[in-house]
Amino acid sequence: MATVPLILGACEGGVRPPTTLLVLAWLAAFGCFHAFEVIMKAPARRRAQVRPALLTWAGLTAVFGAPLLVLAPSLLAWAPFFAPLALIALWEVWRGSERAMLARLTSVLAAALMTPVAASLGSAPPLGPLNPELARAWMLGGFIGAYFLGTVPFVRSLIRGRGEDRWIIASGIWHAVSIAASVVAVARGLLHPALVLLQLGLLARALWMPLRQRSHGPYTPLQIGLAEMAWCAAMTVVLLLP
Repeated sequence: MATVPLILGACEGGVRPPTTLLVLAWLAAFGCFHAFEVIMKAPARRRAQVRPALLTWAGLTAVFGAPLLVLAPSLLAWAPFFAPLALIALWEVWRGSERAMLARLTSVLAAALMTPVAASLGSAPPLGPLNPELARAWMLGGFIGAYFLGTVPFVRSLIRGRGEDRWIIASGIWHAVSIAASVVAVARGLLHPALVLLQLGLLARALWMPLRQRSHGPYTPLQIGLAEMAWCAAMTVVLLLP
């Protein structure tokens, strides 16, 4: 989830030196946030063991982020989009609710935003967030974000919410909405028709897998993870089709 939106944005806008720094800074920030999560969940006596990792990732974020902002200071215009999401995510971790739906939502939205951000760096000077030339990048970020959001109730229906129909229903509704959005985008000639077929496949798996495991036993996290990696790769390829 951390890198796919970046790949989409880089492919859409093109790769320039700031793009490489953006990837490194984003991955370092992702590691920093994960270290913060670990520290907050660890007992007080063990937090000192994790603190060096947090400081290391924070340092790397600064090392890559500082020159990035020198090369592309216009990236600061994206701060109003990320700041609320970051604050909500940090608050949820602070209160021990990093697995709550709100925390998942903010993480996905922040990742999806990286598609237009990465695409904006393909121009010199970089494009602003509301530049019309980024319309397609925003759309790609929206669809990849919608895919990742759909995995939240879907995975819940397989693991933590196994046997609860509400998660299957929520997942099915979300995937149906995604199909409708895909049909509109394809009808307007904005995306490849294969997207609709892929979305139908995602809906089928969202309904079939939770029901199948009731009679055949639960799927393992490894099985679920490998399957989603394949679906994610397929979504990335389809979104990049001309």
